[in-house]
Amino acid sequence: MTVKSDGIHLLFIMPLLVFLMFFFWSSGFSYIINVEALPGSAVYFNGKLLGVVKDVPTRFEVYESSQGTLKILKSGYTDFSSDISFIGIEASVVAEQVPLSKLVVKSDLNDLFLEFEYNGKIEILKIEKCKEIELPYTVKQILLRSEGYHEKVVMLDMKPFSKEELNVDLVGLDEVILNSFPEGAEVFIENVKVGVTPLKIKKDSLNKIILKKEGYVEKSLENIPVNDKIIVELKKGVDIFVDSYPKDAGVFLNDKYAGTTPFYGIFEPGYYTLTVSKLGYESKEMKIELSEQGVNKYFIELKETKKLISLLNSHDFEFNIDGRYLGKNINHIFLMDDSKHFVKLSSKNGKIEFLMDRNFLESERYLDLQRISSVNVYSINEKVASFLGKTQNIPAFFVFHTIDGGQFVNVRTISKTLSVFVEPSNSQDIFVDKDFGVLFVTTNVKNPLVYIDNKFVPNDKLFAYPLKPGVHEVEVRYLNEVKSQKVVISEGEKIFANFDFDIKIPVNIVCSGGKFIINSQEYFANSQLLYLKSGPNVFSDGMTSIVLFIYEPQHVDLDKLLMGV
Repeated sequence: MTVKSDGIHLLFIMPLLVFLMFFFWSSGFSYIINVEALPGSAVYFNGKLLGVVKDVPTRFEVYESSQGTLKILKSGYTDFSSDISFIGIEASVVAEQVPLSKLVVKSDLNDLFLEFEYNGKIEILKIEKCKEIELPYTVKQILLRSEGYHEKVVMLDMKPFSKEELNVDLVGLDEVILNSFPEGAEVFIENVKVGVTPLKIKKDSLNKIILKKEGYVEKSLENIPVNDKIIVELKKGVDIFVDSYPKDAGVFLNDKYAGTTPFYGIFEPGYYTLTVSKLGYESKEMKIELSEQGVNKYFIELKETKKLISLLNSHDFEFNIDGRYLGKNINHIFLMDDSKHFVKLSSKNGKIEFLMDRNFLESERYLDLQRISSVNVYSINEKVASFLGKTQNIPAFFVFHTIDGGQFVNVRTISKTLSVFVEPSNSQDIFVDKDFGVLFVTTNVKNPLVYIDNKFVPNDKLFAYPLKPGVHEVEVRYLNEVKSQKVVISEGEKIFANFDFDIKIPVNIVCSGGKFIINSQEYFANSQLLYLKSGPNVFSDGMTSIVLFIYEPQHVDLDKLLMGV
């Protein structure tokens, strides 16, 4: 019994003795850490200094804990940190200590953040306006970011213990870096030089920018994809010089406005259509070739064609010229060539219709619309008509100032004398013969090809073309476009057939006031290139309105134009 009892007690006592022995042994036992690090490095374990590395390796004793965090610090090098758990009584650590480099970051941004990756971890630092930071010299790339700006990646090539400066200039989200190849191109915004490439500019200025560099073709930025960086390739070009008499004429190359004479520019080699124009003169157009071997110099003499009609009391009249409605209150009509134009004026007092050309202006320079009348004579057999001492070929359009209340007037042909009563602001049509009507064909283009019933009709016959009553086919061709229309002619009636072509003409407009109106559309600029529809257009400075007939590229100095009227 006693033996058995003692055995049972030993079974319970022995584990307890082992536990107590282990407890006292572990609580008073030390661990050994072998550290391989740079001499002079301070070694910490769980925040307590163990000592300084003198030899490699250096042995350090750790008491009371079998696990913890080991840190090794040395000025000028990266910190080393490692978690340690002792399985035995000894552990070895090899510290990676990378030399540091100093980076002085200069920036005007208040919230600038610098990111870099080291040992698989992303480090983020907030940078003040001018701050010196330390980075492992092995860091080759950093990321700079700030709210409201594009992120910027900067590549580094630092040396151990070096000191470098970094000026930070981030691009705003509403900005772009404009560069050119080659660099150093002058940047102009609305003809004002703002710097040279590379240059930071606002995105909303891109469509207003022109790049210029000696020996290269001037480049306008149009429809360029917008990123935070844009590189524009400049092309080598050849010189061209254009002068004219008189000077200050507009120069267009391939219908693109280039400048005014005397003009010097640089363009790509090749074939061009050169147009030189000035209001009051016939435009000159010629085919040229620009080449490095060519002279590329041109002198153009322009022929004067200026003719102006001034209109009085026009505020109550609506204008329709060559089939296009132009609105009210037009003060002047400017004839720029020998073309004929059909004018229809309407007011509450009546309607006036007449043909207008350069011959018309030989006798009429001022028209009081509240007093003028017109007598229009149509015939198949008669060739000429006379009125108040003036003779015209038929169809004839006589415009004259009448007395208040109206008056009787006589129109003579070779075989007849006709008397009609005319009133102010009204027209009277005289059909000398019977069994015919007249057709007016109007277009907004110059010199179209017109066929009536498959018969070619010259342009000077398109107003009041006599036709027998019935249905007739009219066909108008311009460039590669064909338009046709059927008309019904009745005896003693006028029929109008208008053909409108969507042809746009480049017109460069200069106005010192910074505001002008074209066809009721307001523009706010001192100079602007517009593409206007061919035909009559209304130009205005807000006080005076004038009709110009635009058929080829034009340079319109609105100040000089209105000053001359």
